[in-house]
Formats: sequence, C-alpha cells, structure tokens
Amino acid sequence: MTRQIRVPGLLNVIRTDDADTIRTLANHPALDRDFEAKGPLINRLLAARVRRGLRSAMGPLPSALMRDDEARAQSQADLRERFKPGNWDAAGVGNLASYVQGADSRPVGELAQEVVGRVLDSEYRANEDTWEAATKVERHLRARNPILRIIRWLSGELMRAQNVLSRASRNDGASVHGTGVAVHNLVDSLDWMRAAWTDHGRRERLTPQTAAHAAIRAPHTVLRAGAYDTDLLGGTVAPGTLVAFDTRKAAERGMDAHLAFLGDSWSGCPAEAWVMALLEEVWRQAGEDAS
Repeated sequence: MTRQIRVPGLLNVIRTDDADTIRTLANHPALDRDFEAKGPLINRLLAARVRRGLRSAMGPLPSALMRDDEARAQSQADLRERFKPGNWDAAGVGNLASYVQGADSRPVGELAQEVVGRVLDSEYRANEDTWEAATKVERHLRARNPILRIIRWLSGELMRAQNVLSRASRNDGASVHGTGVAVHNLVDSLDWMRAAWTDHGRRERLTPQTAAHAAIRAPHTVLRAGAYDTDLLGGTVAPGTLVAFDTRKAAERGMDAHLAFLGDSWSGCPAEAWVMALLEEVWRQAGEDAS
C-alpha cells in the first residue's frame, strides 16, 4: 500500500510497503538523501533524526551521502570488494552458529559486531560498550517521540555512542555503519534462525540456502527526501518531502531478499552477497555441530 500524508505547513510524507513501488522509487531521480532542514516542521524533525543518527566522530556515514557523491560511490565499490563471501573470521562464525544452537556465552549483538567489524579490521573487538552504543544509535533512529529524541541528543547520549563506535572502528565510517546501524538487521536474522532451530522438524527441512533466505531481515524503514518539484504516485513531491520505504514489511511479504538490500538501486547494500553467504554458513555449521 502507498499513501501520502499531507498537513500543510506541518507534514508531507509518502509511505509505501509495496515492493514494486519501492523498486521504482529507490532509483527515481527526484528522491535522494538530502536530509537538510527543508519542508514542513515534522519533515524537518524527521530529517534531523536521520542526519544526526547516521554520523561518526568524523562526519556523515557513507550511507548518508547523496547519490552523486563521488566518495559514496567509491566507498560502495570498495566495500563490495571487501565484503566477498567467505571473507569472515572463522571463529566468529562458529560463535554465531553456537548462538543459533542456543548458547548464550556472549550477547549476540557483540558476536555480530565482531564478525562485521573484522571484515574491515582483523583486530576489531566488540564488547558491552560497543553493543550498548549500537543500541543507542538504533533507538535514536527509530524513536517516534521527537521530544525524547531531542533530549537524548542534547544530553550528548547519541554523540557519546557514536564516539564509542568510532573508536572501536578506528574512525572508519563504513565500519561504524556496519557495527552500529546495519548490525541490528543481522541480529534479527540470527534470532530468527535461533527460533527456527528449536523446531526440530523445521530444522530438518531447512537447507542452508532456504534458512538464509527465510531469515534475512531488511531495515524497517529507508528514508528518502524530495530533491525537486514533481508529481509522483499521484501526489506532489517538493524539496523536503519525505518518502519512507517500509522495506522490512515489503521484503518479508514477498520473501524477497534482494529487495531487503535495495539491490537494484544506486544505494544497494554492498554486503548483500556476504550477508547471505554468512547466514548460509552459520546454519550449515550449526547443523554439522549437531550431527
């Protein structure tokens, strides 16, 4: 379903959970990542949430840069090379397999952070502080109450969390995104696998490939902003109009893993193949260990 919510001077948002519409709009030239203060009041507040959340101690994360930004394009290409299937810490993958089987030696968030972080830095170490920082960033990005969001920002909570993630990542913005933002989707995938593992019949039916495909979890929402005036989806888009893709709902409805990564768009996740292969390997190792 696609709908536009418009209150003159206050709000102008288009929201969609339709897979085909998301694919079309994800590449539409009128939509970009321009999250500067434009448009109605609530739009400005929502854009500020994203702008403040997708940062490291060094500045905006690559995932917050606009379509024509050369640094973004280069970073995306570099990350695609780094995140090759099989390029992961073997011990870390074993820990994830143990978690799927029911082990609780360490929080799954820390385990997932280490596996992601070590693709870019073999010495990356996750701990209670890095995972707490990631949960604070996630809480900021998904917060619905603008007053609480502003209070947390003014208190410095968000900046302190971003600094913790930056130090752990040696100020690598891509690593901060992976270990502070994208890691939550991986954790949700691993939690799905852990729940599926408890059902013996289901466990036997799932191959590594089908388990990975069923487990994949997209971001709940991906936000884009209007770049110029145009008619779109029967509504008017202007600079500052926000378009929200409900990617998780759309991907789960259609069992569409490729959509979960916006794989056909300019902003497609460069780690798509890596994540799918990782989840397959985790399920395979869990099965071998249980044999």
